[in-house]
Amino acid sequence: MRRVRVDEVDELRRVRLAMLLDAPDAFASRHDDEAAQPDEFWQERAAIAAQSSQVATFHVVDGDRHVGSATGLRLDPGRAADLVAMWVDPQWRRRGIGRRLVEGVCRWAARQGSASIELDVRELNTGALDLYRGCGFEVIAGPHPAEAAPDLMELRMRRWLDVPPPGPVVRRLRRQGALVDQLEELPASDLRSLLLHVTRRRAAGLDPPRVLQARRDDATLAPVAVDGRALQLAGLLAVDAAPGFEPVTLSPVAPAGVNTVLGGLDQNLSLATVRGGEVLADPTTSLALEAALRRRAGETPVRLCWVGRVLRMQQFGGGWNQHFGLFGLISAGRRQPDHGFGLAALHEHIAVHLRVIAALAAAGYDAGRPVVEVSDTGLLRALCRQARADLDDLADQARDDDLDPEQLLAESGVAVERFAERVEGARLLELVRERVYAPLQEQFPEARLGFRVGRLAGIGYYNGLLLNIDAERDGRSLSVADGGSTDWTQRLLSDRAERLFTSGIGLERLIRLSSCGRLP
Repeated sequence: MRRVRVDEVDELRRVRLAMLLDAPDAFASRHDDEAAQPDEFWQERAAIAAQSSQVATFHVVDGDRHVGSATGLRLDPGRAADLVAMWVDPQWRRRGIGRRLVEGVCRWAARQGSASIELDVRELNTGALDLYRGCGFEVIAGPHPAEAAPDLMELRMRRWLDVPPPGPVVRRLRRQGALVDQLEELPASDLRSLLLHVTRRRAAGLDPPRVLQARRDDATLAPVAVDGRALQLAGLLAVDAAPGFEPVTLSPVAPAGVNTVLGGLDQNLSLATVRGGEVLADPTTSLALEAALRRRAGETPVRLCWVGRVLRMQQFGGGWNQHFGLFGLISAGRRQPDHGFGLAALHEHIAVHLRVIAALAAAGYDAGRPVVEVSDTGLLRALCRQARADLDDLADQARDDDLDPEQLLAESGVAVERFAERVEGARLLELVRERVYAPLQEQFPEARLGFRVGRLAGIGYYNGLLLNIDAERDGRSLSVADGGSTDWTQRLLSDRAERLFTSGIGLERLIRLSSCGRLP
């Protein structure tokens, strides 16, 4: 599922005409009228659908054939966005395509700044109604006569974009009564007391065999299959490798929603607590909170590090646990001329991570040759604009479908190398080569230093300079560290001159990649 491209005029026209033939009463336009339109009409429509900030058309593509379409409209910034022209080829229905199209349009509308999105649907179209309800839409008006077919009645539906859509259990409970709405309206302290009461009641009914079964059945509770001594050693070596950073011992609990508010991540990726917090899932967001408090108190610069374990609720596969050991770093300060803060922080963070890798190798845990890749989101966004490609949509595709970033970019008219030692015409990356890589290469001659212009991971999370470090060993490569510039302290302190660079390295990954560890 992706946004339609400028050069896909023929498929855009074919799909549009197919939907008008398949459901003539569902759309305001008529097949014969649009079939008579000249090539220039469709070329203009494709250009708008591919790159406008007011109109975006998304297609599901199978090979060269487009099998589903939906369009988002944001014509008036003062009102909700609209989801229109939703259609799936009859041979491809009931495969989840409709839901993917809806989510693609909703993500686009949210990026355009819309707080909600609305649509019209036929009152008797139960299949579409079920789809939209399952995607978080609720009826807000109607039934009223349809514009395209006044003898048919339709409903107006809306979905709020600043909150995730409810899951199947919540939808079922809502159908049964007002319980969910009543709970959502409770003051935070009352809801917390209620949840604590329920938890205590249920804990009182447990016995040792059931507790043991819970430990056996829940993968998040299992210990990791890595030598504990090696992990402890890795943590000590990591702290020693960061002499310019102050080690802090974070609480294992963070404020509820910190990763949603700062990083834009789904709250369900963190383990929420009954008392209104969440188990630490990312040390850099908690370190950013500490840095903001110190910056507000006048401390400058702020360089903090942390070593410990985090827990994330998504399944990683490949034998990797949901809780794992990390070493996190943050550098906070003020904007400096000529990218001074970002370049200095990037140099510091890369040097620390390379020292960690070297120290572990010297201790007998050789994870392989480090390969450092730096990217610039501003450069990639400019290249996509020139090619009339939607960078945010490409990043969504790469994440949702696990697709190769460089191939995605090439298909959209953005040709970039997978790894380059120099990027001509990219001033910020040239500064990285001169001020960061040149001294690092002398200090770490075994490291391979270069640039990955087409990195899509982290788009929307980081902005500006991005960092990734792979470890190459025995013919395989695995990312062991990443980071980048964020606007978190700017937003926390309401000060656009604030700067923050964060990064982390997977200590557990390094151990498991080493000759003494066990690979997944």
